[in-house]
Amino acid sequence: MTYRPLGAKALLAVVACATFASALVAFARPVEMRIDGARLASDVSPIATTSNHVFVPLRTLAEGVGAHTIQHANGGVDVVRGTRSLHVKVGDTTAAINGHPLMLEHPPFRVRGRVMVDLNVLADAFELHANYDRGAQRIDVRTIK
Repeated sequence: MTYRPLGAKALLAVVACATFASALVAFARPVEMRIDGARLASDVSPIATTSNHVFVPLRTLAEGVGAHTIQHANGGVDVVRGTRSLHVKVGDTTAAINGHPLMLEHPPFRVRGRVMVDLNVLADAFELHANYDRGAQRIDVRTIK
């Protein structure tokens, strides 16, 4: 196999694609979170996938709805809000809501030290109404009162 340098057209195409991709990343708006209409700030933005799964920073959202979190050295996290509790573990598809086992479609994972969990898991665990608007890049969470 012989190495051939890129021709001018191929090089121009690569530069154009790289510039376009860089611009998309640079100008992309991070997903905004709101709880009962109030903006919730986080140092790690939620992640939305093309299959409409939304992963949120667990502690940020939990504390935003009035829950308390306890992190364990083994990667486990307990979240308690009122009489309801959630236990998850980073990398594990098994969770528990009020002690009852629950199989997760996607295991929790870490981004820059923050545990990320599927938004629907938190909504189910703490009886929240959660909606992700892809066009507005916004997550709206309403607590049930």
